[in-house]
Amino acid sequence: MGEQNLEPELEAATILCVDDEEYVLAAVRRVLVELPGCTVLTAKDGEQALRVLERQACDLLILDLRMPGMNGIELLGRALAIAPGADSMILSASDDTQSVVQAMRAGASDYLTKPFDNQRLATTVANLLEKRRLREQNRYLRKALRDRGTRPFVGRSPAARRVLRLVEQAGQVHSNILILGESGTGKEVVARNVHSFGRHAAEPFVAIDCTAISPNLFESELFGHVRGAFTGAYESNEGLLRSAAGGSVFFDEVTEIPLTLQAKLLRAIQEREIKPVGSTQTHSFAARVLAATNRDPKASIAAGLFREDLFYRIGVIVIEIPPLRERREDIPLLVQHFIRKNDPTRTISEAAMRALQRYDWPGNVRELENWVERACALGVGSELGLQDLPFPVTHGGPSEAPSGEGLDLSSRREDAERQAILEALERAGGSRGKAAELLGMGRSTLYRKLAQLGIDPKPRR
Repeated sequence: MGEQNLEPELEAATILCVDDEEYVLAAVRRVLVELPGCTVLTAKDGEQALRVLERQACDLLILDLRMPGMNGIELLGRALAIAPGADSMILSASDDTQSVVQAMRAGASDYLTKPFDNQRLATTVANLLEKRRLREQNRYLRKALRDRGTRPFVGRSPAARRVLRLVEQAGQVHSNILILGESGTGKEVVARNVHSFGRHAAEPFVAIDCTAISPNLFESELFGHVRGAFTGAYESNEGLLRSAAGGSVFFDEVTEIPLTLQAKLLRAIQEREIKPVGSTQTHSFAARVLAATNRDPKASIAAGLFREDLFYRIGVIVIEIPPLRERREDIPLLVQHFIRKNDPTRTISEAAMRALQRYDWPGNVRELENWVERACALGVGSELGLQDLPFPVTHGGPSEAPSGEGLDLSSRREDAERQAILEALERAGGSRGKAAELLGMGRSTLYRKLAQLGIDPKPRR
């Protein structure tokens, strides 16, 4: 690993101004678009403002105190529920002192009286944004020191911000957490970030791949065993749950746990104690339980493969990670992040970046990371171009279909997925375990896709 960057990737500020007077909105926009990196959005009432916040993350809210319908104080409360990390400023008439005090108590960061001076508006907003930048930098530095190498969940899209906000909030409590998302979306990355945000970040983080442990050994691996409990048990083993101490234990692909053992795991989580195989004594364990699955847990419950009571026990807090195709605006940021990780001297052409953004990424972020690593390793020249990208990326994107031809996009996606799997198998020399790792998916998922797509796992000659 290279030296860790302790500078946050600070983003340009997005400002939402809400006022029922069109001339006020125009004046605010005219002043603030001159501030470096500022994007200014406007809304004429509270309902329109809330709709904007649902689809667009904002850093600063400028709210008129007196508006028809929803007033500024009511809007402030509802807006901060949607965007709890946003700063806010109130615009008020000179006789609204008592209301301004009420707004400040409700969470407003500052206020400005109308009519306002343009320079005063610009200075006040610039100061608020600078305070925000310093606050984010300090938080980032503290987290970086705690992480000690934990990979960040990279993204600035509204969907990514929702995940990051939940990660930070969930890290402050010790509740069990269920993380949902397709293969390769970064479920373990999110789990490790939750752990690093928590009060017990210095304690162990124990990851358990539920698809990799033999059903016959699962109980002893999880709960431990005493010497002589079964053939080959030459030493006592405390088990993975106890080895996590007061930290976190992460069950990756939790729905793959054998049904016969799910009842024992449920009881262990409820009672916070375990009984090693071959022992009559119980032992307590203090670790927080994190779990993840790429399946729909309710479908697994309906199919009789997963216990409903276990689902509710581990899913006190649920974090859903969207697939990469639903947050394409994060792809340039992810690509730059992976390029810096692999070869900071490289750049990427605009044409190559557009191709990356058009592709559907069935393997999600892990697939993107693998392609960037491959391009950095095999590419010629300082700039990565279309010639450095694999065929599925340059020819398999959803925008490639000529209009009016009625192309079956699901068939195109399946072809791209087949090509990606074949290339991974070839790179892995036919090893399905290594190919699954390259693709960012569990081995059971890869086996299922091999059968669905009719792929022979032997390496191509």
